Amino acid sequence: MSAAQKMGRRVAMIALASAGALVMACATGGNGSTAAASATSDSASSSRTSSRDMLTGDQLMNTAGANAYDAIQTLRPEMLTGHGLGAPDVYIRELREPKGVERLKEIPLAQVQQVQYLKPEDARSLRGQQSQGGALLVTLR
Repeated sequence: MSAAQKMGRRVAMIALASAGALVMACATGGNGSTAAASATSDSASSSRTSSRDMLTGDQLMNTAGANAYDAIQTLRPEMLTGHGLGAPDVYIRELREPKGVERLKEIPLAQVQQVQYLKPEDARSLRGQQSQGGALLVTLR
């Protein structure tokens, strides 16, 4: 893969994350209310993700979980198993984490802004790698 292709993919991921944050901010009126965000995100979500495939930091903080893994396990356990297809790759700050989902146990909830699950075909198109269980994109504050 050429440097230009890698840069293009990074730009696409940043644009996707920014669009998600913008939709969330617009949906909540900037106050972070998850009820309004959930209703709007269902209608405004792209074909790649649904509201079931995204968790906000506020949603994670409203669990009894001690870390990102525990909170995701409580709210959307299917995200940790790639919806039954195998463990997803985990990306934090655009970098693939060698520890995979185990790395989520090391991340305090207060540091997480958003977690997004990408289906395998979307993960492959954006990351250029075989990702049998999809990918979790973790955005930190």
